Amino acid sequence: MKKIISLLFLCIACSVSILAVEKELTVSTPTGEVYGTLLVPENDPKNIVVLLICGSGPTDRDGNNPQMKSNSIRYLAEDLYDHGVPSLRYDKRGVAKSAKSGPAEKDVRLSTFVDDAGRWIDVLSRDYKSVIVVGHSEGAKIGTLASIGNPKVSGLVLLAGTGRPTDEILKMQVRQNSPMILESVSAIVDTLKLGKTVENVPQMLNALFRPSVQRFLISDFAVDPAAELQKIECPVLIIQGDKDIQVGVGEANLLHDARPASKLVVIQDMNHVLKECTSTDMAVQMETYVKPDIGIKSQVAREIADFLDKL
Repeated sequence: MKKIISLLFLCIACSVSILAVEKELTVSTPTGEVYGTLLVPENDPKNIVVLLICGSGPTDRDGNNPQMKSNSIRYLAEDLYDHGVPSLRYDKRGVAKSAKSGPAEKDVRLSTFVDDAGRWIDVLSRDYKSVIVVGHSEGAKIGTLASIGNPKVSGLVLLAGTGRPTDEILKMQVRQNSPMILESVSAIVDTLKLGKTVENVPQMLNALFRPSVQRFLISDFAVDPAAELQKIECPVLIIQGDKDIQVGVGEANLLHDARPASKLVVIQDMNHVLKECTSTDMAVQMETYVKPDIGIKSQVAREIADFLDKL
């Protein structure tokens, strides 16, 4: 009985300790408050902090969306904590606790999320000497744009970021997975690339190209991640998994070619959600996307921590 009581006391003590280093912060946007979690070591010298930016879609601060719960960004924050690195991760506008801040879908642009990242950089820079921006997937592009010309950013880390504009990536994915609709998709994409909306979208493509998201796609297609990376002045780390079936190693190479002074790390047997996976089979991959109890590759946080030590 004494052992059981001791174990219970230990669990309670650990829970209190974890809660003690987590602090909820907010930033104000034109459409409402956006909420985030600051996870800090107990003895935080206030020298450096990491801003974690999640990928596309309705993604919350832990890297989850209604269809998939991987907890990948939460695990990254906790792994960084284990290395003594504080981090801030946040719910995107319109998602989770930030749901009330969501603008109308037709009003969302890529700049909406870039501006929010900039707001978080401003908030963190009030208490920390250096802010390091770490963006995952679409978050890598957002992080890049938010860091251009920003003296408050001391380093940029791109996780599974693309090196080409989204329209090119989209065509490639359709060509590989659904070639029968490539002609229809290409016609719409090419029109959007010109900055023009499409009135008559086939029903089977409406989810992807519905009128309310077309302005966002136009804003997104206009951005060339590799070209934008050339404008970055701070040190850059590029991390890519060799089992990522959404963003290939070739994309990381394009980013590295655009910024030769960057450090490129390709992690063996890591997929798009930063987890261990030795297969590129879709069914096998998806198991890691929907199992929140599976941690991410420890090398990710270790590489970031090493990068910070050299700044």
